Amino acid sequence: MNFRLILSFVYSVILYSAVCFSLTVSMSVEAENGVLSNTPNMLTLTWKGQEGQSLPSGPVTLVFSNYKTGTDFRDIHYPPADLKPDNTHDWTAAYTIPVYIPYQKNPGTWTVSVITDDDKYLDVHNLFIRKTSVFQNLSEVAPVFGWKRLTSTDNIRKQGFHNTECLDHASDCWIWMTGTGHIEIPNPLMDIVLKLSGWIPDHLNPGLDIRIGNVQVETGTAVDNHFHIEQTIPVSGFEELVTITINTDESYVPADDGVSTDTRELGIMIREFQIVPADTILDDRPIFDLLYPLENTLSLWRMGDLGRLQIRNPGRDFQVFLKCQIPQEFFMPGIRLQMFLNDVPAGYTAPDGPVFTVYYHVTREAVADDSDISIDLMLEYPFSSIMPRMLFRLPGMRVSQLWIQ
Repeated sequence: MNFRLILSFVYSVILYSAVCFSLTVSMSVEAENGVLSNTPNMLTLTWKGQEGQSLPSGPVTLVFSNYKTGTDFRDIHYPPADLKPDNTHDWTAAYTIPVYIPYQKNPGTWTVSVITDDDKYLDVHNLFIRKTSVFQNLSEVAPVFGWKRLTSTDNIRKQGFHNTECLDHASDCWIWMTGTGHIEIPNPLMDIVLKLSGWIPDHLNPGLDIRIGNVQVETGTAVDNHFHIEQTIPVSGFEELVTITINTDESYVPADDGVSTDTRELGIMIREFQIVPADTILDDRPIFDLLYPLENTLSLWRMGDLGRLQIRNPGRDFQVFLKCQIPQEFFMPGIRLQMFLNDVPAGYTAPDGPVFTVYYHVTREAVADDSDISIDLMLEYPFSSIMPRMLFRLPGMRVSQLWIQ
């Protein structure tokens, strides 16, 4: 009797597992010989499920991994809300999304995995990513109104740092700081992670005092005078600027000690100094890097409920691409992002979740006679028609990728 109960239980577990874990996903791309980096690409995800199963209801993360270089990048999206397969029997459902692939110095094969709230689908697709120019046919975008750039090297002030020095390989660099260093960056309006690594000369006191605004950063203990710090900092209490201050217990001038002819004041050698978003659902790339230049396209914008962009007419078809995030507490079904070309309605996007991509293809004929093109983007909530915009201002959205090409 007990044996029958055990056998029945095992059979139930196997049957339950087959039903619950048989959801599969595959991926395909339009290009037969690989896709371009430094540009958005259209990727199609095809899901297959059994009776009773549904598409993932939460975010879907695409993980692009290069095992040779040990690097990866991620893209997060929500499946279309209006895509509801008939799950009274076995079903197949597919949707196509634009995915921005960062610039790659060398072509190579990347493995794409898919992660959902419930499961991981590893090595779903091998994707060959081709190298392209850093300045690949981009149209220079001029925000006219409604936009605020949160990250830009033009808006960053730093003091107390010498010039960057590198070995033969451009990826092996460091920078010397004096006894005290100050950095000011615009408030990115999201929690940040400070990553700081380096070395303190052996004959100096290894003490460090690091503050972001009035927040004390835990520095830990230097091992063999090498230190590594990684700490999440909330920015809700900061004003327009976030100030980072680093103080060393000691500094020295090598020429004074007869070590060399270097007359600079040296405190610590920094090998890594990055600030990245704590919430990588929007973007996991650095918003500040002291040693290495950021990608020319990398920026973080804040758009209100209405914003205008302007470009010169490229005389050809072009694409408008944005990666956006509406604050979680303000997201609701029914939101629409309207687009206008020279005040003429040109389409809309209905976000499926708080993080979404916007992709518009504009034909040459649509703007053929205009030397300048104005692109207006307007967020509309379901109640916008009964609440005058002058009385109720919407919170707007963050934009981590803004492309027109």
